Amino acid sequence: MKKIGLVCACITIILFACNKDDCPQGYTGSDCDIQIAPASITLNSVDVTDFPDAKSDGSGWDDSNGPDIYFKLYRNDSEIFTSDTKSDVLVTTDLIFTDGMPFNIANVDDDYTISFFDEDGLLDANDEMGSFVFDMYSSLNSFPDVIHIENPGGSEFDINIHVDYNF
Repeated sequence: MKKIGLVCACITIILFACNKDDCPQGYTGSDCDIQIAPASITLNSVDVTDFPDAKSDGSGWDDSNGPDIYFKLYRNDSEIFTSDTKSDVLVTTDLIFTDGMPFNIANVDDDYTISFFDEDGLLDANDEMGSFVFDMYSSLNSFPDVIHIENPGGSEFDINIHVDYNF
């Protein structure tokens, strides 16, 4: 009888030893190998380490100095965020956008687009420098701290989006 009790106790321990409370945050399953979609993602900063130094026709972004760069973030084609503008940027300059952040994004599985512009003031239309679709969340990405977008669509952009995942 003691053996049956001991066997039952061992089985109970084995069955419940690895429950979801033992998994790292963001994971579930008996082997803790299944990612849980976050409730939201917090955008902390956007760094641009490379961008095109000229328009596609070869002309400069501005007549006498570097571009005045800002970006817009879209969710399913609706604008949800506009950054501040970095003025007279040299192509050798790393841009770090933090104004208006942290910014919380609730619909993590939707389609996201980040578009960069050269601001040309009130008299001229702003020039689009590049626009790129990306995944804010992937069930296979192991929750990186930085979403890296390098040369999307053959462009010269190199973008790092710094994020936190909220469960």
